[in-house]
Amino acid sequence: MKRESIFTPGKAGLFLLGVGTLALAGVPGYGTYLAPEGSIAGIVRTVDGETLEDVEVALFDGGRLSLVEIAYTDDHGRFAFSWAPSEFELLATSPRDDLAPAWADRDALALHAGEVDLEFTLALPAARPETVSVVDAHGNPIEGAEVRVLSGGPDPAVLERVLTDTNGSARVRRPLGPEDALLAVLAPNAGAEHWLAWSSTIVLPKAPRHVGRVVDEDGQPIADLTVSAWSDDAAADGRTEGFQGWTPTDEDGRFVLACASTATLRITDPAGRFAPASHELDPADDGPLELGLTRGRRLEVSVVRSVESDAPLRADVRVLTGEVWSHRVRTDAEGRARFRVPLDAHPSVIAVPVGSEPAANALTTWDAPATRRELQLAPPRADKTP
Repeated sequence: MKRESIFTPGKAGLFLLGVGTLALAGVPGYGTYLAPEGSIAGIVRTVDGETLEDVEVALFDGGRLSLVEIAYTDDHGRFAFSWAPSEFELLATSPRDDLAPAWADRDALALHAGEVDLEFTLALPAARPETVSVVDAHGNPIEGAEVRVLSGGPDPAVLERVLTDTNGSARVRRPLGPEDALLAVLAPNAGAEHWLAWSSTIVLPKAPRHVGRVVDEDGQPIADLTVSAWSDDAAADGRTEGFQGWTPTDEDGRFVLACASTATLRITDPAGRFAPASHELDPADDGPLELGLTRGRRLEVSVVRSVESDAPLRADVRVLTGEVWSHRVRTDAEGRARFRVPLDAHPSVIAVPVGSEPAANALTTWDAPATRRELQLAPPRADKTP
């Protein structure tokens, strides 16, 4: 059985920017110390306070799309990075089977003018090792299927990826907590099952492979896009309704995706260079697909604390055009997030305040005019007591 880090380039759709672990020799003791501007350090513990050695800590950009650097904790549970982007997240993975991987609380990841608090802690929850079996519609084991463990809650995040062995089995760690973990399973030449309730056996029906390429207005290939497949026809070939799987485009703009022959492909750009688009597959298609993206028009979303104030509000923002949601963008220090949308789109926007911001509920606007280049969202005016 093969256990892999979830950020293996290519397998996880993460694009390696550079790896260089900062040696922990000489890292000061606990407390606050003057560190190079933009660096970060911390400690990994269990929820009971036990410090953990040899834990892999991965530093990602704020969108969890690019792996920036990897470090390992020393014998005191400490880790450090020499550099961090302005928006970043951390994932800690222990080699112990009784501990589940965990993402750091993104709202606790604030850089403070070159000072780093070594008491910043990632707590790994307890886990129970379990075996998951993946089979086809006839009960035959599927080797090389990718079993993903996702955190529970409203915003599931991938915690672990394990490939099935020749018996179709994968040994994974099931986090023990108030929110039950979820599973996602993908396999070559088979369907994708996404966000499943926990199950010991998962059946993947066979699905055709679709090969294609995505280009811009000038016919040039576009790399690092996300191509996902969605289907409203659960009876077409025995597959489940909804999400069918996803894949990134390579440097030549190419992709290969196993999904239903009646699925709709949604193409989005995590970097925000191009407007999203969709393409309905035709069962009669017998050759490679050539799909195009345009830059569309720019849409700037600002999120403020109230209709009476222009004070910025930190929020995670997504834009819906047609049936395609954009990737999540967190507002900057001025409360702004920028997107590309099709020229004739009537975009809808949802913004979810983060951290200790005063507005806990999502802010929305629907079907904005196609002529709008800027949209502002604010919490509703509070009713005043007479």
